[in-house]
Amino acid sequence: MSSRTFTIETVVNQDNNINATPEIIDNPAPRKVSMLIVVIAGILTVYGVLQGYVTGMRAGIGEGGRIGELIGQSIGVIVMALMAVAIFQIFKRFRNQRSRWKIYSWTIFIVCLSNLIRLAQGLSVA
Repeated sequence: MSSRTFTIETVVNQDNNINATPEIIDNPAPRKVSMLIVVIAGILTVYGVLQGYVTGMRAGIGEGGRIGELIGQSIGVIVMALMAVAIFQIFKRFRNQRSRWKIYSWTIFIVCLSNLIRLAQGLSVA
């Protein structure tokens, strides 16, 4: 089964013959999201949530019954990535699934990298 769509347009020739043979124009379908992008985004999301949890536990956020604050610390990476995707939706070029997943993956990667650097700095000081 082909992933291409076809449109049939009537071509008006120089004699203005409206009954001319229709011409088939090949319109490629929008590009689909590859599974690799989805898998990478999933792995980075799990890593970011676990990293937020560990950072929160090291800071003592989860102690004393403040579990809600620890959960917020953990899912902050997801909220940040979704906000970046929402901002990029302003531009028409980024309004397809492939662009959304790419923006989400890159944002998660950058947030995880910054959290890892911050965690490494905290370990070197301690």
